Amino acid sequence: MPLEKAHIKNFRNIEEALLTFDNGFNLIIGDNRSGKTSLIEALHFLFSYRSFRTQNLQETISQHASQNFVQGIFINAAGKRIKARVERRRNNTSSVFTCDDSAITKLSNWVKHAPAMLVNSDIHQLISGSPQGRRKLLDWGVFHVEPLFEVSWKTFSRLLKQRNALLKRSPEKEVVTTWDKLFVEAAEEVTRHREMHIAKYTPVICELGKRVLGEEQIKLTYHRGWPEGVSLKETLSLTLARDTKIKNTEYGPHRADISVTIGKGSSRYFSSRGEQKLLGYIMSAAQTILLNQEKDLQCIILCDDLESELDENSSRLLIEMLATLPHPTIVTSITGAGGLYKKIDPHVFHVKHGVFSQNPSL
Repeated sequence: MPLEKAHIKNFRNIEEALLTFDNGFNLIIGDNRSGKTSLIEALHFLFSYRSFRTQNLQETISQHASQNFVQGIFINAAGKRIKARVERRRNNTSSVFTCDDSAITKLSNWVKHAPAMLVNSDIHQLISGSPQGRRKLLDWGVFHVEPLFEVSWKTFSRLLKQRNALLKRSPEKEVVTTWDKLFVEAAEEVTRHREMHIAKYTPVICELGKRVLGEEQIKLTYHRGWPEGVSLKETLSLTLARDTKIKNTEYGPHRADISVTIGKGSSRYFSSRGEQKLLGYIMSAAQTILLNQEKDLQCIILCDDLESELDENSSRLLIEMLATLPHPTIVTSITGAGGLYKKIDPHVFHVKHGVFSQNPSL
């Protein structure tokens, strides 16, 4: 759902802000420590009920305040305005999350109706970092596009936890293998959903890659989390002794990965930091495009410090790509990147010391 308005109070260095967003490209300009990242964090908190900067949500409350809140007005597919609000009190360990003044009891239902894609300055780690980040991005798309994935993943996660608990107790082999039948069935179901999504996802990435990088030969390869040519059942049997020793399940979809190749080389080893960031943006944007194609659902993209470590040409290509997406984007910038944004005529805000002002243009 598009975000029409946001009301933020006592969130880090933002004492109070009331912002009205455009349904296209929104640009937030300000110096370092002015409140740009705090805004992105606050909006991400509203969409996902979590912070990307800290696990201790009490840290988001301004030093002088006893509570904070982030409130948004969304417009659903029927044109109806919906109010969502998340509030945190300093003397309480939990937050209050409501939609039209009714408590949100199942976060996944809210996230499915109001998807947001966060892209910040460490996006290059999507390419150069551990498989966990790539699995997270993949599962973001599978969760939103494949309706049965959520149940399959929860079933698999529960069985993985139970298998690991058995391994920690060092039981007889027969006890573990009895659980393995259910574990394998759940693992293969998760893998099936992921592979279905990869088949839809790859052409979108290739098209964006051709437009932004000039590369037609971008290839995604899904590694399911156990050796090729061997079933998971066989793998678990062959590695049971090791799993028992380390008290953990080494193979399964929780170890899956995606490798990305550009031309003939792995993007992880042959791309510059700037190219890795561009590719990370492309992979993230492709998920939002696919979501729009499959579910006719608008996602919001939150980009913090977009131009960091990118040359002028790369920044221009990325800005133009984001401006053509079929959903709203909120981007922060220190300088406004000279004339790079003028061509797309963004909706502009300036921020200084946590105070936002709206400007008609650059």
